[in-house]
Amino acid sequence: MEKRKIITIMVMVDVVGVLSNDSLEKNLYLYDNNKANGSFGHGTEKLTTRLIFNPDEEIMLLWNVLPIEPETFVHISQVVADKKYLKIEQNNYKESDIIYWTGTFIRKPVKQLSYKLSIRVGNRETEFSFHLDLVCE
Repeated sequence: MEKRKIITIMVMVDVVGVLSNDSLEKNLYLYDNNKANGSFGHGTEKLTTRLIFNPDEEIMLLWNVLPIEPETFVHISQVVADKKYLKIEQNNYKESDIIYWTGTFIRKPVKQLSYKLSIRVGNRETEFSFHLDLVCE
């Protein structure tokens, strides 16, 4: 049986800052649980997650979003990556309307894979999008 390694990528959003400035710049803080394996840029807008592929281990990415201010609305509305490498799925936690996203690797990317996250903030129709990188070994 293949083992599964789950790497969680947390998107923290200063919702008041985004709504005030109409921008994610300086209002986005990214983290993953893979710093020990070489991920870098934690707490910034430019997180790079380093993945080490082992033949007996499946890697799954799990994306969550968390507003810094309680009782403000933010959610990930889309995750886009190359479908040759990553199968993306939207999910809900059981008995909840809270959305999270997962990405399961179909095959190992050569060296690097960029992907795009889009988020909805407050009651605005505008989606804010940004790109992140995965470094693959």
